[in-house]
Order: sequence, then C-alpha cells, then structure tokens
Amino acid sequence: MYNKDKIIKASIIVGFVLLFLLSMPFFIIENPEKYHNPNDVLKEHPAVQQEYTENTATNAATTSQPAAQNIPSVQTGTSYAQIHQYAINYYNNRAYDKAVAMFQEALKIKPNQPIDMYYIALCQTKMGEFEKAEKSYESVHYSYINEKSYWYARALNAEKLQEDYYLQKAQIYINNAYNCDKSDLKILDKRAAIFQQAYNNYIRDYGRHPETIEYKKYSSLVTTAYADLLNEAQAQGNEGYVRMASASLAAMGLEGKKQRTSSAQENFNNSEINIPITQQNIGDTSADIQLIENLPVMQ
Repeated sequence: MYNKDKIIKASIIVGFVLLFLLSMPFFIIENPEKYHNPNDVLKEHPAVQQEYTENTATNAATTSQPAAQNIPSVQTGTSYAQIHQYAINYYNNRAYDKAVAMFQEALKIKPNQPIDMYYIALCQTKMGEFEKAEKSYESVHYSYINEKSYWYARALNAEKLQEDYYLQKAQIYINNAYNCDKSDLKILDKRAAIFQQAYNNYIRDYGRHPETIEYKKYSSLVTTAYADLLNEAQAQGNEGYVRMASASLAAMGLEGKKQRTSSAQENFNNSEINIPITQQNIGDTSADIQLIENLPVMQ
C-alpha cells in the first residue's frame, strides 16, 4: 500500500514535467503541408516578411547588372568629348572594364577613332586579355607606327603571353620602340630583358652550343642590348642602370666590354629582329598616320 502523501507528490511532479514538455516547440505538431509554400510563412510573420523584402531589394540592386554595365547613362546628344573623358577617368582609376564599355560608347559616335581603340587595347592588357589586346593593337597599327609608347605597350602585351611565338613578336615590337627613341632608358631596359628571356629560352630548349649560328645570334642580340643600355646610361649619368647593365654583361662573360664588337653588330644588323620603322617599309601611308604626342604609356 503506497503512502498517500508520496502519491500526491509524485503526481504533482509528473504534472509539472508534462506541462514543461508540452510547452517545448518541438512537441508542437504542425500540418506538414502548411508551410510548403515559403510565402505562407511570410504572411503569418510580418517582421520576417519585412526583413525578407528589404534583403531582396538590396540584393537585386547589387547583382542585377554586371560591373561593366554600371556606367553613366549616355544621354542623347552627349558629345564625343564628354564620353571620351568619362572613359579616361575610368582608365585612370583602374576601372578597366568600365573604361572599355565607355570607349565603345565613344566609338559609336566616332567609329574607328584610333585613340579609343588604343585605350581599349591597354585596358585588355591590364585585364589579362592578352590575345584580344594583340588584335586591338593591330587595329591601330598604322595610326601609331612611329610612336614609341605604342610599340612599348605592344611588346609588354606580347611578352605576357609567354609563348615563343609571341616572344619573337615582343622582340620585334620592343626593337621598334627602341628605333623610335634610342635614348629612353625604360625602353632600353625592357629591350634587354626581352632579349635576355629569348636567350634563356633558347638555352633551355637547345643547350649552350657557342659554335652554332642560332646560339651566336641570340647571344649577340642580348649582349648588344645590354651594351646599348650601358652606353646610354653612362651618357645620362644613371648609375642604377650602369650597375645593372654592367652586371648583366659580366654574367654573359663580357665583363668590362662596353662597346658592341663588330661581329655582334654584324649579327644584329642581319637579324630578323632588327626591323627599322620607315615609310619605305610600310608604303605611303602618310594620310593614315596620326601622331599623338601624349599617347598613354603602359606602366
């Protein structure tokens, strides 16, 4: 026979336990079909609906258009000069995708405008679209054929493609830049670096065989390039370039040699890389050539 008080106490405890358990949310059995549609939840919970609406509006505003399309709307009647300046501002702020979009808008007003097409090429190089950039540079070839900045930018782009075919092109392009201005140390430095890379690639693929004609050609090109850089750096009193060029010549086994030898000069002149820019090379294109004094330079 159980004690009456113990039974009462036990009943009270069980009652409290059941009350607690029944108050827990996981014991509330909902109709499984009730919230099959998310909109049903939103209808019964206004606070959730408001938050959902605000987040949806924010996400739509930030993702509805790709970055390149977030450009100022071009109103009817906007001048070419204004659109071109918008594009320049984007370029200077390194917003290259937006700059391309705006330069393309400018080209709708003045089709085939060389400066806009050249800027598009610069942007493509900056964005890593090197093959597209090569085609864009080619499209303005005759407009800037005598511009060192054009050839310098094109050489940098070809170099980035990291293929022997384009490295050969890079050598031609940088040598054309050199022919435009033989006193520009930045061009002389890049010229030596590109010829050095071509020489290194040849050694990598075929080994070091000084008796072969090909080895002599690559060796002569790179040593001549460093000698040109050294001579010009000395003439301008630029000690940094003097030390660098001297060290490079020393590494090539030509320490103390500051002037190119007659054999190196002969090999250089006979090389396919040495392509001077003259009207005789390209025919009479004076009507197509537009020299731009402040043509932007690829950094």
